[in-house]
Parts: sequence; C-alpha cells; structure tokens
Amino acid sequence: MCRNGHSCESKPSSLPYRIIAIEHDGSKLKSKVLETGAQSGKYVALSHCWGLGRNLKTTSANIDRFKRDIPTDDLPRTFHDVIEITWRLGFKYVWIDSLCIIQDSPEDWAVQSADMASIYSKASLTICAAGSSSDQDGVFTARSAVCNPPDHNTGLRDRRCSAIAKAVVNVSSGQTSELSFFPETHFDGLLYNIDHALDQIKQDPLTLRAWAFQERILSSRKLIYGKDQMFWECKECLYSEDGFRGISDIPRVEQLLTSELSTSAKERHKNGWPAVVEAYSHGRLSYVTDRLPALAGLATVIDDATMAAYNAGIWSSHLWADLLWHVRLRVEAEPVGFTFQEDFRDRQQSPQRQLREGEVEREWAADLEKWRATVTPAAASAPWPKDARIIQHLHFDGVNTEGLTLRRPREYVAPTWSFASIDAPVTFSYSFAANASPTVIARCLDIHTRLAAANRYGHVEAGAITIRAPLVPPPEPPAFSKNFFFGSNVSIDIPEYRPPAGREIEQVHFDVEPVLPCWALLITTTHALLIVPNKRKRSFLPKSSTWVRVGMSERLYGFGRFWQHANKEDWIKTVTIV
Repeated sequence: MCRNGHSCESKPSSLPYRIIAIEHDGSKLKSKVLETGAQSGKYVALSHCWGLGRNLKTTSANIDRFKRDIPTDDLPRTFHDVIEITWRLGFKYVWIDSLCIIQDSPEDWAVQSADMASIYSKASLTICAAGSSSDQDGVFTARSAVCNPPDHNTGLRDRRCSAIAKAVVNVSSGQTSELSFFPETHFDGLLYNIDHALDQIKQDPLTLRAWAFQERILSSRKLIYGKDQMFWECKECLYSEDGFRGISDIPRVEQLLTSELSTSAKERHKNGWPAVVEAYSHGRLSYVTDRLPALAGLATVIDDATMAAYNAGIWSSHLWADLLWHVRLRVEAEPVGFTFQEDFRDRQQSPQRQLREGEVEREWAADLEKWRATVTPAAASAPWPKDARIIQHLHFDGVNTEGLTLRRPREYVAPTWSFASIDAPVTFSYSFAANASPTVIARCLDIHTRLAAANRYGHVEAGAITIRAPLVPPPEPPAFSKNFFFGSNVSIDIPEYRPPAGREIEQVHFDVEPVLPCWALLITTTHALLIVPNKRKRSFLPKSSTWVRVGMSERLYGFGRFWQHANKEDWIKTVTIV
C-alpha cells in the first residue's frame, strides 16, 4: 500500500560509501562490508541502541577482514536479526552505523556522520529495534504483556477487543510465535492517537536515545519493533500491530523546512528548529560530546534549503530566537525545597543535604565577597542612571533531581551561548516568538566557531559571539526568598519607570544554578542574556576580556518605557561571549 499509494517510496539512488552486503551461500546467510564506489541500489538502514556491553564494530584493525566476511558467530543478536529481516524482505544491503563507519578513525567518523541525512532519507526502509536496550537483546524481544488493543467501535483502551484469528508460525532457530489478528481501528482524533500508539513508542528504549531522533525524522518509512508490538510508520500513516491506524506525531522533513522558511516566528517555534531541538534535547547520549553531531543530519537538510549560516546549533537567519533558550528539567514534582546535588557548585555536598535559609544566605554572601575581591570589570563603572540596578531574588525549585545532572559537561561541547553546552532538556522563549515584531535592541557584530573536524555541523573546539547591546550592571547583595521555582526573578529597577502594581514581573532561567552577581545583556526590551566575566582558561580569542552565559531572562516589564527616553549611548557596551 505504501509503495503504491503514498508519496513515501524512495527511488533507487547511490548506496552509502560503505554498506553491509548480504548473500546466501545455500546453507546460511553471509555478510561483509562493501565499499560501493557510488553504486546505485536499494537498501535498508538500522536504528538501534548500542548498549553498554561489548559491541561489534569496524575498526582500522579489522576493516580488511570484514570486507571479506563478517563472522556470523560474532554478530550480536540485533545484527543477526536485522540481516535476516533484510534478506526476507527482498533487500541485499543494510546500513549499520557501527559496521559501516570505522569507529577508531576520527576522520572517517566525521565524514560518514556528516552523511547521515542522505543515508536515512534515501533508505527504502529503516528498521527500528525500538524495544531493545542493546545489540545483545535482539530485535525480537520478549514481550512484557499480551497486546490488548482498544475496542474498535469506541476506541476505549479499557474495553478489550477480541482477536479475529490466531496463527502459530515458525521463526528462526526452530522457535514458534503466535500471531493475533484484530479488526482495524481507525480514529481521526489526535487525542486517541497520542494516548494509544504513540505513548507505547515513547516508552521504548530507542526513543530515549538522542541519535535515534533524527534517524526517525529523516527516514521515510520505518518498521518499528517495540517492546509489546510492531508499528509501521511512514509519511502518511502509523499502523500498530493491534489494529490501530492513525498518524504520527514525528515531524516530517517537509513540514520542518516549511516552518524554517516561514516568516511567522510562532510557526517556526511550533514546528521548526526550536521544536526539533526541544524534543531532541530530552534524549540521552552515551557521549555528551555528540550533542551537535547527533543533530547534524537535520542541520544539513535545513542548510540545503535555507542557505543560512550555522554555528554550534544557532542559525544566523533566526539568531536572537535561537539564543533565547533555557533549561527545562526532565523530571518534575511538587515543590519540596532545594537540595544540592553531588558536585553541585563544586562543594562536595551530600546529594540529599537540605540547605536551610540562613545557610544559603551565608554561602552566597561568601561568594559575593570573594567575587568583589577578584573581579573588577569595566562595566561596573559605567555611567548608569541614578539608582538603576538589577534587583535579584533567589527562588528555589522543588524539582526531583534524581537522574538529572545540572552542570555543564566537563568535556568541551559548545560555547556557552549554544543550547548544546548544557546536557539537559531545553526550551526556547515563547514570549519572543509570540511577539510579531519584537523590539530588538542588540546588534551582532560577529559570530563564529572553530570546527574540530570536516563536518561543519558536528563537533566544535571553540566559539564566540560579539554583541553590542545595553549591559545592565550587577546588583547589590541579593535578597532571598523561598517556596518559589528554580531561577530568580530579575528586575531592572528604575524607580520612575517601575511596572504597575500587580503586573507579572520578570522571569530568569539560570543554565545550571543561580550565579550572582551577573550582568543582563539586553537583546530586546523584554529579553536578556545573563552573563558573567569569563574565568576559564579556554578561549581562542587574542583578548582575555570575554564573558560566559549563565542564563536567560524574559518579560522585563518597565524597561521598554525607560528605553524610549534613555541616553542609549550610556548603556551600550560591546561584549564577546564564549
């Protein structure tokens, strides 16, 4: 049906540079690594979880051997299953990342990973081993429950639907399996779609893997082997084994490109790059340094369509929108107080040590005195209007931090102004996107990154952005509040331009933890980047007077009215953030 009636069918094209070629010698299937030389043909791609065990992979030491033959006994269960599925479906080639990329060659890895967009988009089919946590588990995992589809008349999951028929079939290794046949269930309602089929896919191990996110978007047709049932997903439909028929919530490449080319900031925020990054950032990576490479395929597709400059996840065509991101915690709970994590602020605190209010005040006060003794930036002596300053109130979040690391990675991943610099879910400012014509008062003088390899969408070694904008000085010793959410309220307090009583005041989102004192670099009259002087040694710029981002603030009510009458030159500064 998909081949004959949908727009999903991929035409024969050139095979990837390396592919796994499959043949049958009369008694069993054999496989080898084939360097194709731009040979054309149809192939299957694999999306899978490597797992933490011993993985079979191609290296500089075994590449020549694998070109002759990959020993069948060495294949993990997932690879063995996928090779057999590929052959039975009538294909002779399958692309498996760990076997088709030389894993101990940074040069080969950079070149081949840059081709991910082409590999998955041109594949006739992508097999997703969604229910498997590692390559040792195999595609055909033991099901945790009997499949109970919803009643085909009402769609209610708590009403069981009887199978029309059942059959016992022979599978590999002399095993048998029972197949159940149910009536087709087709509902147009999005609520049912999400509540039933999509929720099952979202719980599978592969969905939690960050690399798999772009693989699923780029692939035209997917055969998904979940924990409890199989799914068919293409550009036009989603079928599940229990008879459900609907649509997928995964964005199509065509929809992504339409949103990126749209003049509507709200449309791009909802369906474009910000939406992709938000969804992707919830995935997990074995190597945090892959935060940018695991999105390189989608970045390639957007670049081909928009021709916009790309720097560490930020598009020049939507610079300010892409810079206004903040951390969004994975696990949320009712407020229960603030608890330090292990290594939080490098104090070696106990993970569950509850800080009392007075204790917090003393620690921040000590930080403030230490900062005053060591840092004297030029901005502190700027000619600010009388009594103008940032008023900051610390608010603490009662978020369950189990399994969450609130710190920047120890390895360099990206400059601090990029969402990739934080190993945590992120979201972008809706208040900026919702404003049809935001008053941008900042000017970008330069933005650039230094690449670590040939892939311009992959690893970076360094990056910097130079912005000329209003820079508001740091506060006096902060006041403390409790029973609020993570971050702080930041107010640019100019007495004669205070917002009306009862108005919602400002929101600030620190990237890792509250960092005080900090400066507010105004991007619009209602949005700011929070920055501090750079104390890190890592900088590829000739001058050491750089800054680092520590957060983002929005809804700065009152400042817009002041800005209409201010002597703007007194506020404008040029800063470089790394």
